[in-house]
Amino acid sequence: MKHEQIMEKAWSLIRELGITEDKGEYANDPDNYYLVENIYTVRDAFYSDIENNIDKEGETLEEFFSRHNIEWE
Repeated sequence: MKHEQIMEKAWSLIRELGITEDKGEYANDPDNYYLVENIYTVRDAFYSDIENNIDKEGETLEEFFSRHNIEWE
């Protein structure tokens, strides 16, 4: 997979899973968003997993965050 394809997949996952760094967006709908301090940290974590073919079958998003040391609300 090319860099551009991996990057698009990472951003797509962020959108699909409702991950945001926008506190206002999160405050308006906290049941449908995960608030993180830095969205680029999440992007890089997804990128790394995709690039290295890491697929944790059944892993929750909370477990993903934990594995990559990403703090969230």
